[in-house]
Amino acid sequence: MRYNKDGYHEPSSIKEAALFCYAVVPVCKCGHRCSFDPWGLWYHFERYRWDGRFSAAKARFWCRVCASRKKSTAPKKRVRPIRFDLERPQKPDICLPTPPDHEWRRVVSRTRC
Repeated sequence: MRYNKDGYHEPSSIKEAALFCYAVVPVCKCGHRCSFDPWGLWYHFERYRWDGRFSAAKARFWCRVCASRKKSTAPKKRVRPIRFDLERPQKPDICLPTPPDHEWRRVVSRTRC
């Protein structure tokens, strides 16, 4: 957890973004954006035991639009995001399966102080 210049909490991982109800939006260098459901994305990272920090999570994302622009004969190059934006979830572009209630409640109870 880190603080922004106004002194408010700012999520630094996918789990913290889900706890604060922020949609995770990776942005590639061309400006393409795609919002992910925060709870499903956290559960996906948790099931595969991937590192959920934003700095390490960049290796797990790639832009499908930029990869599809390459010629069909050449191997597709995965373009990694340059940053993650956080937004209040309205209607996410990609919805992953949500975690079971008992797992989500366990995470919430562990992070409350």
